[in-house]
Amino acid sequence: MPETISVVDHPAPKTKPPNRLSQELLPALRPYCQSPMLIIVYIVLGVVLLALGLPILIQSLNYGEVLIDYTSMGSTPQKTETFKITKTIKKPVIIQYQLDGFMQNNRRILTSVDWSQLAGSTLTESEIKSCDPRIGEGGTVLVKNPCGLLADLRFNDTFSFSKVDSGVSSPITYSTNGINWGSDKSMFKPQAGNAYDITDPQFINWMRPAALPNFRKTYGVFPNGLTAGTYEVEINNNYHPAGSFGRTLVLTYKAWFGAKNVALGLIMVISAAVLVLFAIFVAIDTFLIKHDSTQYVSYVYFDETDKKD
Repeated sequence: MPETISVVDHPAPKTKPPNRLSQELLPALRPYCQSPMLIIVYIVLGVVLLALGLPILIQSLNYGEVLIDYTSMGSTPQKTETFKITKTIKKPVIIQYQLDGFMQNNRRILTSVDWSQLAGSTLTESEIKSCDPRIGEGGTVLVKNPCGLLADLRFNDTFSFSKVDSGVSSPITYSTNGINWGSDKSMFKPQAGNAYDITDPQFINWMRPAALPNFRKTYGVFPNGLTAGTYEVEINNNYHPAGSFGRTLVLTYKAWFGAKNVALGLIMVISAAVLVLFAIFVAIDTFLIKHDSTQYVSYVYFDETDKKD
């Protein structure tokens, strides 16, 4: 007798509708850039970058600066240097000092400052001790207001300028107005007991730590520029912190794009060249290379209703 097999019909499992979020089917802008449009975009961006980058690069390479390296002064207290301005500069001439190999971003220096004290608050002895690590290590600290290594290591070389006409030197003055950011100036408020003027613009610039060991800081400005001629600068060598590093006096000015920046111009020119090359490659691939339009048919998805047709 044949064996009877009973078949039980089970209801088909209910399937959840696909989640539109997980399947990335939410309404969204999905731009499709065709090859001709892509070529135009590449060329336009390349032309814009080239038009901006090339003048920046050329002007940066021909940038006029006066650099006076006085590192070799050592412990000599004073020195007079002569320099020439070959062409009248009508723009404001910026006076800067450059330090090479000075680690102003050292952790001990960065943490050894109390901004509340600089803003006018009075600190207790324990707070001053936490501000300056030398006190905690048993050292003697003379200046406690403002406290800390950053303030104590402030740059204090001075420069006096004069113009030489027919062998006669006439002093010229510079200004310190406008050499600080407004946000920086608002952070410094004088109080009784300050060892020196903490609202001095040169001190405020020093208290903004530099990120790299080689840096420049603004010392002053000749707001009306400098006329062509011979000049002298008297350098008073007062800065003698521990360690060896380079010191340079810099006279410079700002162009329409800011300070001298060869890297910016070079990056923009290289980026422009890369974009134009991309445009050429896309144009060659689009117009000169023939592609078989059926080679990707196997990757196309057909719906079941399409198969019936």
